[in-house]
Order: sequence, then structure tokens, then C-alpha cells
Amino acid sequence: MPKSPLAVVLLAAAALFGPGVRAADEELVTVTGVVTLDGKPLDGVRVVFHIGDGQFVGAKTDENGKYKLTRVPVGRHQITVEMAPGGKVKLPDKYAREETTPLRGVMKKEPGRFDLSLSSR
Repeated sequence: MPKSPLAVVLLAAAALFGPGVRAADEELVTVTGVVTLDGKPLDGVRVVFHIGDGQFVGAKTDENGKYKLTRVPVGRHQITVEMAPGGKVKLPDKYAREETTPLRGVMKKEPGRFDLSLSSR
């Protein structure tokens, strides 16, 4: 147990503001877009914005390839896209893994559109 008052304050601050804790006033936005593969809309794929510390925000596309994510933090994020089980279209594996996805997005302070154009090659 720390004996100095400063050490107690520092430990309390670390517990309150340590990694994985998001500020209550953090700016969150809504992001919409269309996911296509070789120019054709993808129905039933899962779009995931990886927002850090193992956290993510995801949504499924509709029959027109459209998705809508709410509460996405402002900033730079990796994006993955994967087919739902039983999906009819085969996506390259690189899009489904956070370690290999080439997809990145920078979310700004206003709601925005972020289309994802994937290639089967």
C-alpha cells in the first residue's frame, strides 16, 4: 500500500483513466455507406470498425449493400468486412482479419458516408 498522498492520487487516477476507458464526452458520429465487390453491392456482409482496445462497432449490409453504424468515435480506424455464415459470395480473407485488412477510415466530427469498394483479386 502506498504511503505518500501523491502515490495514492496517482494510483486513483490510473484506475479511473487507464487504458480501455473512453471519455464520456468523446465525440461519436454516425457512418453510412455501401459495400461493393467488383462493383456489385454485397448483401448480408458484416462491416466492423475496430475502434481500439479490442472494441468495435459493427453492422450488417442490406440487399443493396448499404450499412449504418452509430456511435463511431471520431478518429482513425481499421475496418474489416466478412460474409455471414452461409453467404453465397466468397470474399478474400484479407478483408476479414484486423491484421491483414487494407481498409482504413478516418471519421470526422460530422456524420459521413464511407463506401467500401472491395476487389475479388
